[in-house]
This record gives sequence, structure tokens and C-alpha cells, in this order.
Amino acid sequence: AYGGDSDTVGAIVGSLAEAQYPVSDDMKQVAISYLPTEMQSRLTFQLQFLLFLPSQRAMPQALL
Repeated sequence: AYGGDSDTVGAIVGSLAEAQYPVSDDMKQVAISYLPTEMQSRLTFQLQFLLFLPSQRAMPQALL
């Protein structure tokens, strides 16, 4: 049905829970602060890329 392993079930349930009970920006920042620096950098890059996608403008060279 939904994958059957705990990481898949956790990802699905976590996504549904956040839709019902939003996580504050402060709590997200604290969670991100526990990640290694390299992972924080990659997360920031991917968020900038994903937030840019809806735009019709050309993507900045820095994000390529």
C-alpha cells in the first residue's frame, strides 16, 4: 500500500501532520541548525531552486 517500511511511512505521516499542524519557522531553523554545514548549504540551494521554479524569468547563473 504505502511502501511498508518505516522511513516511507514516517515521511508520509510527517507530511500529512505538517499540513494539519504547521511547524513554526523558528522550529524549522532549530532543526536545520542540527544538520552538518554541507547539508545546510545543499538544502538552502535546493530551496532557492524550488522557490524559483514558478517564476517565468530566467534562472540566475548562480543557481545553475
